[in-house]
Amino acid sequence: MTAEFVPSAAEIAPYKGLMPFAEEDARFFFGRDAERELVISNLMASRFTVVYGGSGVGKSSLLRAGVKHRLREVTRDNLRNLGTPQLGVVVFSSWRDDPLPTLLHSITRAVEESWQLAHAVGARYSMPSHLDDALQRGVESVDGEFVVILDQFEDYFQYHSDGLDTDRFAVELPLAITNEAVRASFLVSIREDALAKLDCFEGRIPNLFSNLLRIDHLDRDAARQAIERPIELYNHHDVSRTGGGPSASIEPALVETVLDQVRIGHLTMGDLHLVAPSPPDEGSPTGERERIETPYLQLVMKRLWEAEVAAAGPEGDINLRSSTLERLGGAEQIVHTHLDTTMDELAPRERDIAVRIFSYLVTPSGTKIAHSAPDLAVYAGVSAPELDPVLARLAAARILMPLAPHAEHAAVRYEIFHDVLAAAILDWRTRYLRDKERDLAGRQLAVERHRVWHLRRRVISLSALLIAVIVLAIIALVETEAVGNAQQVALSREAGQRLESVFVACFAFGALFTLLSALLGVHGLHGLHAGHSAVHPAGAHGGGTGLRRGPSALANPSSLLAFLTWFGAAGYLLERYAGWGLAAVLAGAVAAGAAGWYLITRFLELVLSGEREMNPEDYRVEGTIARVSIAIPEAGTGEVVFTKGGVRRSEAARALAGPIPRGTEVLITRYANGFATVEPWSVLLED
Repeated sequence: MTAEFVPSAAEIAPYKGLMPFAEEDARFFFGRDAERELVISNLMASRFTVVYGGSGVGKSSLLRAGVKHRLREVTRDNLRNLGTPQLGVVVFSSWRDDPLPTLLHSITRAVEESWQLAHAVGARYSMPSHLDDALQRGVESVDGEFVVILDQFEDYFQYHSDGLDTDRFAVELPLAITNEAVRASFLVSIREDALAKLDCFEGRIPNLFSNLLRIDHLDRDAARQAIERPIELYNHHDVSRTGGGPSASIEPALVETVLDQVRIGHLTMGDLHLVAPSPPDEGSPTGERERIETPYLQLVMKRLWEAEVAAAGPEGDINLRSSTLERLGGAEQIVHTHLDTTMDELAPRERDIAVRIFSYLVTPSGTKIAHSAPDLAVYAGVSAPELDPVLARLAAARILMPLAPHAEHAAVRYEIFHDVLAAAILDWRTRYLRDKERDLAGRQLAVERHRVWHLRRRVISLSALLIAVIVLAIIALVETEAVGNAQQVALSREAGQRLESVFVACFAFGALFTLLSALLGVHGLHGLHAGHSAVHPAGAHGGGTGLRRGPSALANPSSLLAFLTWFGAAGYLLERYAGWGLAAVLAGAVAAGAAGWYLITRFLELVLSGEREMNPEDYRVEGTIARVSIAIPEAGTGEVVFTKGGVRRSEAARALAGPIPRGTEVLITRYANGFATVEPWSVLLED
């Protein structure tokens, strides 16, 4: 006898994460009883209903695990008690390609489901080519009525925005709705920000906006049910079915902690450090007017469940504990690391490919778009063998969702797993590209510094060589003067010519290299950049911005070139026209060179004082006092201005807590990814 397969606790997890609840998940779907009954009542009473709500509130889960599941129960009861189902239900959301043929096929499948048959009813008749005819045939087959639920309708406008007046589906849908002979009711579910796009059906669908139902996030009581009731059902149904397997429990304190941490406005799938917690509504008891981020609730509970299942082992009881939530970093960390952890596990080349395909799967406004794998390979400029492993890993991590091939399109298509991931993907892509740009700039700076260092070394070597030649020439002349009569050496034409040659060579060398450095813009030749220790912010720990002169500020290529130029020019003029003795000419030339050395060094210090070698402290803005230039709303973004290193800067800013009005003096407590987190200075002083 073959042993019955018993799924593990991880495989029958009572929480769905970011995956929408399907009809088969209805036993774990709680917290939406009121909305489910309201939608069903409207379907029964009205010909056309529009359900709308924000992204991620759970519209698809409500319609599939709530409404469709309940209507299918009615269908089964009718079939058992009356002999006919008397109701057909179709929930449709495949908008990427021409939706009409797929919808017609879905109606046939709905008839089969109503009769609890497997692909049998479709063989009894050919599929009509018009929507109203197909619905009429379906109504006759179930001996009753039909319910058509068009889910994620915003995707229809995304993929078929051109030619809506002539699109087959856009023509057929109003005809079916207005055909009173067809006993059917219709529901369109659409994201709130796309609701106005239904205007294109104005005049073709009567009373287009007369029956609107808005779905909001779960309130606190409903969210509590969504946490606790699945555990109860798991114990009563799955544990008993598997013959006394491990039971599950949850700490009451954990329930309240999770609800507190996933309140609307408390966190978002953007930058982890830009989140400003929202305080509870003042003047209202706990739970009133308090809404919970539905997808984040499921994501956090799914992660907790997986962690506790792993800790309990195959046979141990599962206890969801507050300590585990704390160990995982809280709800905020779980939400934000869902994407980042997956991306960090990819190889650098795979992350580069992911960045490219994300550009086509998510629009800059945060709208998801489905593309086939071959199309993504072309868009990203990579081969299919390179792309396929990346798609597989992202799909396994539930970042992307593979869509079943359509009859007209054999290739598998991919889209982001859930709408709430769009903001996280855009944020990750922005941070990744910014880091890549910084790495590239750092490498370019390193190459430039290396090139300048080599050039500086050559100039110093040549300068040192020329100075050595001068010293040797002076020694030779001095020795000659010591041997002979001083007056004879001074008047010697040969000695004068030799000295003139030295002066001319020094002047030509210094002038030529000074001109070349000026024309080529080689700033690394001046003394302030001769070494990393030449100039630093004075008092690195004291926040000063003064200059500190090191040894290389005096011994640098620009000063050496100035010495040689002035030494050569002055020496030549003195020897040729002044009629001085050798010692006097040399002394005058050295004095002129020293003057040139000093003047050029001082000039560079004054003119180029702002071009000091940057220190990490020059970039650090944490701990800086700023002033709010654009008011910072609660859980929103404003702007602050401040002065750092003598430069006035402005940065986007988020408040650590509560709104901050314009003109408030604040302290920057954190800076990451181009945003500053600030707190009023007056609050810190009070603390």
